[in-house]
Amino acid sequence: GGASGVRAGAMGGPALDFSGQDLNDAGAQRLARKLDEMDMKHPQQLYSISLVNSKLESTSLYYLTTPLMRQSALCKLDLSDNPLSDGGITVLCTVLNKMH
Repeated sequence: GGASGVRAGAMGGPALDFSGQDLNDAGAQRLARKLDEMDMKHPQQLYSISLVNSKLESTSLYYLTTPLMRQSALCKLDLSDNPLSDGGITVLCTVLNKMH
């Protein structure tokens, strides 16, 4: 996998990049906890989250829904190249509709 972590995004806002990481459901749970911790310790919101080819499945999105809803400044969420089913996409759309 590649490097991961928080960095400045293309638009200057903080970005989280876990592209190419083998996250699956267990990693999604850890990421959800990390997003919750970041939200409590550092209220600056993430601008971009990249989870390209991170082996996330539809069930992984269930773990991430609440932490993602708290990221009100999120403008870019890249989940390409993950095996997401229609159910996972429905969950994601529900989250995005509640955010904006």
